[in-house]
Amino acid sequence: MTDRPGHVRIWTGDADLSSTEARNVLVRRERHHVYTARMKLDFRPERNGEQAGLICYYDSRCYIKLCLIYENGLKLKVQGNRAREPFTIAERGVKQEDGIYLRVDVDHEARRFFYSPDGLAWMEAGVVQDARFLSDEGTREKKAFTGTMVGFYANNGGSGRRIPADIDWFAYEGQAGDAPG
Repeated sequence: MTDRPGHVRIWTGDADLSSTEARNVLVRRERHHVYTARMKLDFRPERNGEQAGLICYYDSRCYIKLCLIYENGLKLKVQGNRAREPFTIAERGVKQEDGIYLRVDVDHEARRFFYSPDGLAWMEAGVVQDARFLSDEGTREKKAFTGTMVGFYANNGGSGRRIPADIDWFAYEGQAGDAPG
């Protein structure tokens, strides 16, 4: 927090989210079946693979991410990994702004991802209707008992560069009375 006061700065690293070597991930446990997580991200990727964003994370085998990524231009993508089977839900080109707002709305198994240039007008980025694979009961592999988490990450996608991803703020808002027993 000293490099850019008021922000959490994480640096891209070589390890991908599907590796247990990934150290550039900051998550918190989900405490509700219905919640919203939002963040403001300032990230300037310039080489293919460099990415940062919002993540719903079970473990290195199962996750869904909404990321700002450079792939022959700047893009916003919703991607996931289900029992080591990667998939892409949606992608679109975006312009570099003074930061981008990312959001996920969780309603039990469904996860709806949104982005915004200003934090006011939100556009849908992609939907995963059945994200049960982000749970002990839904994974195709032996149970790991980690529970589902939400947060943010950054990695260099093989570029070898170490660049900052600055998170201005991250907010988690659960629906009142919805905490699991």
